[in-house]
Amino acid sequence: MAVEITTTYAIGSHMLDCETCPDCSVKQKPHIWYEHIIAFMPVIRYGKTAAGVLVFECPACFEHVWFHQDLDHLMCYGKVPNEVKIAAEIEHRNRMATAESDYAKSLCKTCKLRESIEFNCLYPFRTCPVGCGRVEVACLRYEK
Repeated sequence: MAVEITTTYAIGSHMLDCETCPDCSVKQKPHIWYEHIIAFMPVIRYGKTAAGVLVFECPACFEHVWFHQDLDHLMCYGKVPNEVKIAAEIEHRNRMATAESDYAKSLCKTCKLRESIEFNCLYPFRTCPVGCGRVEVACLRYEK
């Protein structure tokens, strides 16, 4: 079955874990669910910045259910269809390029007070005397 790669899809109920259908409560091992992927949405939902959305058709009740999955996991896990791996890799690359661009435009890049920069969840995060969080474009404590 071909997997649709899309930014919009009529998704059903959110799976609370990666084993149980939220509609009929059937339990499947995660690798079985991966055989029932019908769509992948490389979009950020509910603030999960390093994840995409997998949509499955439940093998028992045929309802469409979904959950977030980290792009890193999707790119390397053997049971994921190749078209999902490729789409996840492209999305990961795009989000990383955006994060690097955000960092390049930020004051944090040239600030003497910056202690560290990390790319967590595909966003640039800074540690400095101001605190921890996303890089800043305006900061009262900036020192060049």
